Amino acid sequence: MNSEEYLGEVLRVLRENFRSNDPTGGMPVATVAHLVRRAVGVSQMSAGFLKFKDALQVLETRGEIRTASDSKGALAVWLPSSASPISPTGQPPRIWQSGSTFPRLRGQVWLAFVSESPPGRRFLHRSNGDVRVGLAEPPAPEEHWIEIEPIDGAAERQETQEFLKEHGIEDPSVVQSLDSSRWYVDLPVALAKLNPAAASEWKRSRSSRVIAIVQNWCATNNVDRKLVLEHPRSDSTSPLAPFADRGGLKQLLLAALQRMTAEQLLDLPIPPRYLVAVLRPELMDT
Repeated sequence: MNSEEYLGEVLRVLRENFRSNDPTGGMPVATVAHLVRRAVGVSQMSAGFLKFKDALQVLETRGEIRTASDSKGALAVWLPSSASPISPTGQPPRIWQSGSTFPRLRGQVWLAFVSESPPGRRFLHRSNGDVRVGLAEPPAPEEHWIEIEPIDGAAERQETQEFLKEHGIEDPSVVQSLDSSRWYVDLPVALAKLNPAAASEWKRSRSSRVIAIVQNWCATNNVDRKLVLEHPRSDSTSPLAPFADRGGLKQLLLAALQRMTAEQLLDLPIPPRYLVAVLRPELMDT
């Protein structure tokens, strides 16, 4: 089966089976990929596509379909005959094209959207971009803050499972890492040992998806996307300087440390006096 025949089969299966249970009206790409594999009987690789999403990108370029994130943050697909992508708030989201360029997200913004800790609500200040996490109630004055909706961890796992299937990766150490509470740390480590190229591709794919979700969130909530971007800085400026006087620096660092493995933590240089204070506090008085 050549690429054109495969694309034709993808469209046929999608048109015959299009269903949506999501408020946005989209059908999950993972579901479409499963239906196509079952109906066609061959992988996308045999038709010349590295990933199933590559085939969808061709169809989207031709105007046959549209893709965007659904209400759970998972990539979904729409047919021209179906309703246009609609966010849960009723506003059409901005569609993220894989070929578009988008600067990196600020560290605090990235963690607020993807980190499962600390528990509690997350907010971004509409004017200065300050980020607060782990809260029970909005900061005051409430009208100056917009709540951040963290990306669904289950949806991220589903996307990763689809990635592994598309690449034929069935190694137990990689697959089982998805069951870890720190899967986003354990999986790339296990994957890098097995297939460094696939690990790099997964990181790029995840980053692109998170960026797309944040961009759609900005558009839906009328948030200036400059507030979520990492801005260029001079070499003499610390990347943590903007957070130093906001009480969020320690919280940011602790959240980053929680994402590291025990082996990675052992490589960190820790001043001896802190180790002595914990292990032999009586020596601090001598």
